[in-house]
Amino acid sequence: MLPKDTVEYRLPALIVRVRSAHSQLFDYLDSFHDRVTREGDGAEHMTVSLNVELGTAAATVEGAVVCDAGIDPPEFTFQEARHRIRELWQDHLTATRTAFNLHAAAVDDGETVTVFVGERYRGKTTLLLDNLAMLPCDHLTNDNLVVYESDEGPQLTSVATYLKVRTAPAIRFATMLASRAAASRHGTAMWRRYLRDPSAFPFHTEAMLPPAGFGRWCQPIVPLADRRLVLVQPEFTQGLPSVSCVHDKSSLVGENLKWLAEPSGGGRDLITAFAARAEVVRLRHKGSIAPLLLDQVTT
Repeated sequence: MLPKDTVEYRLPALIVRVRSAHSQLFDYLDSFHDRVTREGDGAEHMTVSLNVELGTAAATVEGAVVCDAGIDPPEFTFQEARHRIRELWQDHLTATRTAFNLHAAAVDDGETVTVFVGERYRGKTTLLLDNLAMLPCDHLTNDNLVVYESDEGPQLTSVATYLKVRTAPAIRFATMLASRAAASRHGTAMWRRYLRDPSAFPFHTEAMLPPAGFGRWCQPIVPLADRRLVLVQPEFTQGLPSVSCVHDKSSLVGENLKWLAEPSGGGRDLITAFAARAEVVRLRHKGSIAPLLLDQVTT
């Protein structure tokens, strides 16, 4: 049995065992990562250990991550531990398998993964939130869809980070965001801070909310073979909203792709497998996914 100050978190292909005397750390990490709750969960995963201490910026503790007790805003006190967990996961993933990252937002309804792909300011986050508000589905990612190889075939997952929502959609979806943020103590604190001062966070004038509460899992693992895959290329329009087919899959994927682990040999088969399952459409929208629901796609 693990000591009471030790918690195991299940990430894709990796278990991170965190030890700390500070219960607030686990409240924070629970809003980004999923705990191992049953013996044997993730038994095939590699396990790494991480010791976390609370101190000052100048403090050092051998073999431990030291989080700054004096950081401002205090909601970010334990961010160094989260960053280290992400580094451990990405290092393991890139060392053991082929993986790429797609600049995209995505939701999963259990049958279809809908991926909003493209450059900034095209409405990806707005469409993701509209999808969550209108349909029963889970948030998969707001910015980074990770596709990686496994023994069971390609898997879809995310980088566990904040959902960042700009002012206009934060106002529009305020009721839903407040409800979802309330799933974790850290989420509640972050939403309250945003309401008090939307410019409170360094370098951001937007709401920053952890993934807990936006889906069944903080960092889902979705087998590509089990889902219909729809890639949506969004763009705002002043005219009538519409949906049309995109026949060039490779350009959309290639322009928004970054390798986490450069492929060798047949590694590029991962892109081929991903693109082969994808249906690609262009959505001209005014902040709503409604045209997608009509299923009236023009060629």
